[in-house]
Amino acid sequence: MTKERGLRPAGVPGGRPPGGQGTRLGTPKALVELGGRRLVDRAARLLRDAGTAPVLVVTGAAPVSVPGAVGVPNPDWRTGMGSSLAAGLRALPGDCAAAVVALVDQPLIGPDVVRRLLAAYRAGAELEPGAAGPRPLGRGARGGGR
Repeated sequence: MTKERGLRPAGVPGGRPPGGQGTRLGTPKALVELGGRRLVDRAARLLRDAGTAPVLVVTGAAPVSVPGAVGVPNPDWRTGMGSSLAAGLRALPGDCAAAVVALVDQPLIGPDVVRRLLAAYRAGAELEPGAAGPRPLGRGARGGGR
């Protein structure tokens, strides 16, 4: 998770990099390498390259150190991604206005996607996730009113 000047968007892992034990992969997902880089490092770099700071990395099944990121332990990682997201959000300052969550298992998302989300937020939009991607909402609007 990350925060930016004033805005404090968050991303981690994200949501939760890492978190799960990765029994299907033989190692926690965050430690899997793609192109010679761990997925957790890719997620943290995505957020840094998009201009968010600092980057928070929620740790779970395996101890992970990511240069330039703040580690946030989640002792309840076995209960699922929700507990990792909650641990990351609890680590943000109380005056945090927005958050960007980056999951380690989406390594092909680039920093331009996060920059577009931040630009939309700065322009006054709130964002609602959806199957076709995020959709802007007017400030103060609630999700579900389509």
